[in-house]
Amino acid sequence: MKCGRSLENEGASMYCADCERHSHVYDHGYCMADYRSVARAIYRMKYKNRRQNAEWFGDEMARKLGREILALRPQVLVPVPLHAKRMRKRGYNQAADLAKALSARLKIPVREDLIRRVRNTPPMKDLDSEEKRRNNMKNAFQLGSDVVKYDRIMIVDDVYTSGTTIDAVAREFRKAGVLGIFFVTVASAHL
Repeated sequence: MKCGRSLENEGASMYCADCERHSHVYDHGYCMADYRSVARAIYRMKYKNRRQNAEWFGDEMARKLGREILALRPQVLVPVPLHAKRMRKRGYNQAADLAKALSARLKIPVREDLIRRVRNTPPMKDLDSEEKRRNNMKNAFQLGSDVVKYDRIMIVDDVYTSGTTIDAVAREFRKAGVLGIFFVTVASAHL
């Protein structure tokens, strides 16, 4: 009921084990698929310049989760930003590509300038514990402009694992007075 992760092994709880143990900054999120089922396609999108995968994933997220996303009434989609150095190396931000594809279907505008990554953090996939992931994201993001004019935002990313990245982005928006902070990702994974 919080992170949108599947509860197949969680018993009768309404929350996954992570959400039971940790509070999160965001209000609610949705994950379209389990990571194992789409891992190769995400890898190709992210590291092999298969940007068309982002368009397909965005279409699928809109098809499968569009009604739920629209019910939250987000005013804007905010892709998780890459650090400038990683952006130069990769040449694109897969979260921005996902957000644009989702926007085309749901008619919610995308704003890439609202938040930026100010620390070039190591990739989260290389960190094997929640503590390392949380420390990795401390002070990693900084707000841009025009944030306070939005009351409800939807953060867009490719994979939700511990929620650390989403929380770090959400924390900056929460400080600026954004009331409703939601997220959507292609997939959820477990540590």
